[in-house]
Amino acid sequence: MYSLRPKNNTMASINDKYRYIFSKFIEECKLNNISYTCPNVWWYNSCIRMTNSDENIDAPCPFIKSFVALKCNPDGKWNATEIGFFQLCNGAEFLYRIQIEKYFGFILYPIQIIIYLSSIFKISLYDEMLKDFCWRMIIWSLRAKTLKHGIGWLLVLMNSNSFVSAACIPITVIPIFMDLFGQSCHMALFFYLYIMLYRFDVQIRTIKSALFRITIMTPILAITVCLVLDMNKDDYYNYFECQTDIFGSRVVLAFVTSFVAMTIINIYLWIAILKKCKEMNKEAFFGIYRMEYDIAGTRKEISKREIIRTTYVLKWLLGLSVFETIVYFCSVLHIVLDGYLERPVKFNFFITAIVTFLINNAEMVTMIAIIWFNKHFQTKQNALKQWYIEIDDDKRSNNEELENFLFQDAEESIQTI
Repeated sequence: MYSLRPKNNTMASINDKYRYIFSKFIEECKLNNISYTCPNVWWYNSCIRMTNSDENIDAPCPFIKSFVALKCNPDGKWNATEIGFFQLCNGAEFLYRIQIEKYFGFILYPIQIIIYLSSIFKISLYDEMLKDFCWRMIIWSLRAKTLKHGIGWLLVLMNSNSFVSAACIPITVIPIFMDLFGQSCHMALFFYLYIMLYRFDVQIRTIKSALFRITIMTPILAITVCLVLDMNKDDYYNYFECQTDIFGSRVVLAFVTSFVAMTIINIYLWIAILKKCKEMNKEAFFGIYRMEYDIAGTRKEISKREIIRTTYVLKWLLGLSVFETIVYFCSVLHIVLDGYLERPVKFNFFITAIVTFLINNAEMVTMIAIIWFNKHFQTKQNALKQWYIEIDDDKRSNNEELENFLFQDAEESIQTI
């Protein structure tokens, strides 16, 4: 929603940019205008309701659950101008955040999309990489991030209030779902390696099938909770109606709780994985760690080298998970301490912009480290490349032998005739 950028910093421009989203409230505000002294006015997406000249009112600020005390003067005018109300509510943080997201969207979103798409292409060069559960989950995570940033870039380019108003549900639900889905993919990798090391009674295909279901169901469950929390609100500040951002609604509580829970699970599994890896290192064994056959009779092997490669990936993913959790937790801590979303500070706009910047760049750096600067990844791809060359040479030599044989056979047939 905050990719909607007013043409300038005037209240008329800001009101015009968000009028589609708050159109029904504007009409209600006008319909209730029955007083000639200090009537209902529409200031910056807020209805300043009429009051008697000797009464003070708490006018709600838009997008964040905060209030400004206003008074109706005896001359029939409010004691604050429209620009004054804006400054009392938000100061410069709102427009400052819009500028951050403008440059972030125009410059960094395309770069991140290119990096993610090129990373998917690099992994997909060899079919054997796509058969690896670890890299398949990384690809799904990259696809989720690409879709999320693609939506963000589209909104920045369009800057259309009518489009945001009409397509509010998908453009709010999909990014949250993609964030949770990506985190769920990472958690599935921790579960995968943990079960591979500890549960020899469970088949590999069963492990993968169960983890795929968990990866899909976890974000769906979290999104359902977010929708329920968002519906139990008053007419203002509903995230899925584009009346606030995620940090100004109860949705953020379910969102951050999901991240914290998955990070705690990852840490526990990581400790158990490291413990098992230390035991393996003492054995000085580098052969096949686990082997079984699937229903089709295909042999499935897990070597110690594969385990080492996967632990390298998990180390980066754990660092990203912990970093994201800390940033998200700090961003909502002031909200929780301030009375359960009743009066969050006006720095919400500034905080959300910084959080978005940090998280997106941390994800990009992590994926670059895992794919483009991963020596284990490069070693495996070089081995596959060499293997493909040898296979092509064998096929080529076999084809030449076949052609020579057919030519000799044809000559003998002609001589016989």
